[in-house]
Amino acid sequence: MTSVKETKPKKLKRKFISLQQKIDILDQLNNGKKSTAIAKDMELNESTIRTIKQNESKIRNAVMSRSLHTLTMTSVKEKKPKLKRKFISLQQKIYILDQLNNGKKSTAIAKDMGLNGSTIRTIKQNESKIRKAVMSRSLHTLKAFFLPSRAGKSVLIFQSNKFWVNNQYRDKLNWACRDKDTKGCLCRVQTTMNGRFIRIKGGHNHEPNFTPLNFDAPTQPEKPLTDWHTPLKST
Repeated sequence: MTSVKETKPKKLKRKFISLQQKIDILDQLNNGKKSTAIAKDMELNESTIRTIKQNESKIRNAVMSRSLHTLTMTSVKEKKPKLKRKFISLQQKIYILDQLNNGKKSTAIAKDMGLNGSTIRTIKQNESKIRKAVMSRSLHTLKAFFLPSRAGKSVLIFQSNKFWVNNQYRDKLNWACRDKDTKGCLCRVQTTMNGRFIRIKGGHNHEPNFTPLNFDAPTQPEKPLTDWHTPLKST
């Protein structure tokens, strides 16, 4: 009689188990569920459950590492877009510099003007270049002339601001901004006795204080720009 050969059952194909599934298995074990019950529920060998338990530390470290990487990538993607670079005119830069020189904090100026603090610091670093650029442009494009005051004295109108004679030194006249006393403006202009421009020093800490509407003297300039011995030259 031919004996029937006993055939061994085929091995089950190895089942892929994700990291999340391994974490679920570990959590169930830590909550007191038996490995046999977990193996039955998930259709796994009990030895697989035991192996997962033995490698718990490595599995949790792998999950932590992946989570941190995902969070990092997400934070990079969620970075706020850079603000479009804002144009700042020379006049605005001078205003910022005057505010800084008058003691106002750069953070406060940045907030008021909707700028970054680094922009304010850069403007301060380039103060000399900015003021030279303004001076060059002022000499060629901005109007300057004299008007008679109500007392019959000359008022210098320069860069849309009024200047009174502050003092005379030899053959030079030093003009101070009208708002020197009321607002502490430190802007000064120096001319020769016959009205030739020499230089301007400092900047205004206020809006322009001259318009034809706020000057009740005769509207015709006493001395137009053409009489300033143009082209204007600074010393």
